[in-house]
Amino acid sequence: QVKKFIKANIDNDMKWAKIRAMGGEPTMHPDILEILDLLVEYKRDHAPDTCIEIVTNGYGEKVKSVLSKVRGEVKIANTAKESNAQERFFAFNLAPMDLKYYKFVDYSIGCRAMVVCGMGVTPYGYYVCTMAGGIDRIFGFDIGRREMPLPGDPMLDQTTVICQYCGRFRGMGGWVKKQIISPTWQKALKEYEKKKPSLTRF
Repeated sequence: QVKKFIKANIDNDMKWAKIRAMGGEPTMHPDILEILDLLVEYKRDHAPDTCIEIVTNGYGEKVKSVLSKVRGEVKIANTAKESNAQERFFAFNLAPMDLKYYKFVDYSIGCRAMVVCGMGVTPYGYYVCTMAGGIDRIFGFDIGRREMPLPGDPMLDQTTVICQYCGRFRGMGGWVKKQIISPTWQKALKEYEKKKPSLTRF
């Protein structure tokens, strides 16, 4: 999929300000160093102004070991967590559709994560933002784009479906000290534990 992503960039003469390897925790991916090498090679040969970055929580010896092997051409955005439990986190699993305040909202407008985080690409296709791929993996909508979205495609078909499930739609604030999972997410996560949705790889 990474090779397909790079080829699509070359074929469509796409130039990105930044390409980030994210997760979950990207250092846990068994091929992360090879993935970063492919992106660095793409940068050198086709997009010299593109920043290649890995976003990590920096927690644990395995993560630190992988990070020590990351080449200098790759920027490391390290939040340097010191524990696997965080006192403050964003209530991502609080679906706006479960709240009365959002009863008449137009979800197609998306949120500022589309700008702050940018488009996401997963093994199941291209998504309007980085969180959308994770949401699709749980709910099984199978709406990842199989082809790279080109300028002029706002991907509103995805925002209409995905944003009603995303806690980030409520804003980029909203920190809480305990886990909050709204009914729609509780049901979806139980179903996911029983049987993971089958999504189409691109």
